[in-house]
Amino acid sequence: MGLKEDWKETGKGLGQAFAGLGKTLVRSAETTADKVVDWSEGEKPEETPGEALENAAASEKKATVYSDGSWRKTGKELGHAFAGLGKTLVKTAETGAEKVSDWAEGEKPEEGKKE
Repeated sequence: MGLKEDWKETGKGLGQAFAGLGKTLVRSAETTADKVVDWSEGEKPEETPGEALENAAASEKKATVYSDGSWRKTGKELGHAFAGLGKTLVKTAETGAEKVSDWAEGEKPEEGKKE
């Protein structure tokens, strides 16, 4: 696969990962806002987000973004996307270094050739 295709795939992976991050952030804000409204209406919070994580497995309550694995999935997607970005950057640097080396050895660069 050429560099152009590598960068397209990297962009797709990053786009999907950041879309997932955005959705998880919105769901987190919604969950937090619901808790704030409950608190402002005088209701005592049932549990902290950390307690929600611990109790989710043993509970039949509605899962929240803190307890349903959304953040774990988001982290994995971002990790894969950034790993792909790293590989693409390394491949781009290697290709550039080869071209510079060829140029330094007196080879004329090929005009208009795209990888």
